[in-house]
Amino acid sequence: MKWLIGIGAAVLLLLIMPIVAKIDYQGAFEIRVGLFFPFLKIYPIRPRKKDKKNGSLKNKSKKKKDNQKEKAKLKLDRALIFGLLKKFPGYFKRLLIIKAIEFDGVIGNEDPADLALTYGGVSAALESAVAVISPLYPVEKWKVRLEADFEKQESEIQGLLIAKTNLLRIVAVLISFAFYAIMNQNDESK
Repeated sequence: MKWLIGIGAAVLLLLIMPIVAKIDYQGAFEIRVGLFFPFLKIYPIRPRKKDKKNGSLKNKSKKKKDNQKEKAKLKLDRALIFGLLKKFPGYFKRLLIIKAIEFDGVIGNEDPADLALTYGGVSAALESAVAVISPLYPVEKWKVRLEADFEKQESEIQGLLIAKTNLLRIVAVLISFAFYAIMNQNDESK
């Protein structure tokens, strides 16, 4: 009986343990994930050392390149992503807790007209992000700075997003997706 209580406690602990993700952009993207704090880097992945003894790694790398080419052909459309986000905002709100959003951008370019177009595009992208993410994380807590500098030749953009969830939230959202699919299938069959 004690082992059953121990297993139940361990499962409950696993369900409520926070899973934290950190997306950082400092000239290049870095994505870290972990329990309680983001410690495991999942992107960019370090290249593995080649094995000189057997050529099996070479064959695997060729297969991976072919798979990457096939995946590159399947491009996600921005309208598709925004449609999904607009369709299920309640699910995302239940699934994610956003802890921090920071964006610091200084737009620069040699040509003032190109600078103005780039600044307008980045500003429009930020406004779209506000429309999608504001139900999840209040805009008042965002740390966003965007400015145009006509004296700079290059743009400097830095960003940070920290979000957390847990397995209990993931399971609850998956169960609600299943109920939603079953209910819609029953409505279509009638």
